[in-house]
Amino acid sequence: MKIQKKNFKNAPVIVQEGVGGGVCQVSTTLYNATLYAGLEYLELRNHSIPSAYAPKGRDATVADDSIDFVFKNNLKYPIYIKNTVYGNTIKCEIYGSLKDKKILK
Repeated sequence: MKIQKKNFKNAPVIVQEGVGGGVCQVSTTLYNATLYAGLEYLELRNHSIPSAYAPKGRDATVADDSIDFVFKNNLKYPIYIKNTVYGNTIKCEIYGSLKDKKILK
């Protein structure tokens, strides 16, 4: 059972509201950015019920200490991850070296 902490608000979690609701939208946005960047996944689990905010199989679940999204920079050079929030929208950009440039289809 989660303990509600000061300044945390309930938000939709798959079937009800709870603390931490909405966190998977952030992990899903990051997952899709890493997918396009061609990075390696060490831990990835999709939701058991498809979400409304991502196509089936294109989401990343995170939950307490039991489920996490973990990826690895398998490129030769470092990457830079920039997340920007615009109201209720988050944008995730991954920057890297042109020496690691990949052609994505």
